[in-house]
Amino acid sequence: MPITLIDKGAGSPVLLIPGIQGRPEYLRPAIDALAGRCRVVTFSLCGSAGSGLRYDPTRGYENYVDQIDGVLAESGLSRATLVGVSAGGRIALRYAADRPHRVKGLVLISTPPPHWQPARRVAAYLRAPRRSALLFLGTSPFRLGPEILAALSDPAERRRFLASQLKTLCTAPPSPRRMAEHARLMADTDQTADCARIHDRTLVITGERALDRVVPVDGTLQYLRLIEGARHVEIERTGHLGSITRPRAFALLVGDFLDSIEGTSARSEVAQLGDWS
Repeated sequence: MPITLIDKGAGSPVLLIPGIQGRPEYLRPAIDALAGRCRVVTFSLCGSAGSGLRYDPTRGYENYVDQIDGVLAESGLSRATLVGVSAGGRIALRYAADRPHRVKGLVLISTPPPHWQPARRVAAYLRAPRRSALLFLGTSPFRLGPEILAALSDPAERRRFLASQLKTLCTAPPSPRRMAEHARLMADTDQTADCARIHDRTLVITGERALDRVVPVDGTLQYLRLIEGARHVEIERTGHLGSITRPRAFALLVGDFLDSIEGTSARSEVAQLGDWS
């Protein structure tokens, strides 16, 4: 079972699946905000530090299906809403297709489309992930800078956010090899058929088109056409990092989605703050 298992908050259970870094440490703002509305369970993806589980390349997404089965069992949950962040949305998609009886609802956040193919720059990174890691980090400000400026207009708040991200990078460094392996799995697996098998309530969350320079919004919006009944909401003033740059806005959207699933009209603690920042 996972060594790094975070279980925080109370209420309707949400299984938060990390993005391509494979580690929940990068989602701390989202975890804290969601915990004000629901019970959040999250973990390190198998093969990543802290998971305690080996990743078998021959099994692909089935590694994660088995891991989520184990996480639910250890958490005492028979069902949960899956919330997949970026590449984690592709894992959530497969689990929802394979285990519909264990999924209350599905939330896909800035998730690459089901037949994603890497751009030339990304393909070069995948061929030599360790050698390209410094270049990848060095170009991150050009991809992420505009949305951070838009989401965090206060300079002091922006400095705190950047300092916390740098600290996470140093204390929970992702594996370039595992990130590349995960990206190759996405490129090699067309999940269009998975979408056709999903009949759970599905929410697709994106940032603004002009601000997401990691996964084009139009790619994520393909899920609206492929998953029956899926609906879309946008977090304003952010792009790919909306779950952590504007965590309260993110938690409010997810909380309202949970209310619709549970059939309640209760407003979340986050919503009562009256603050979408």
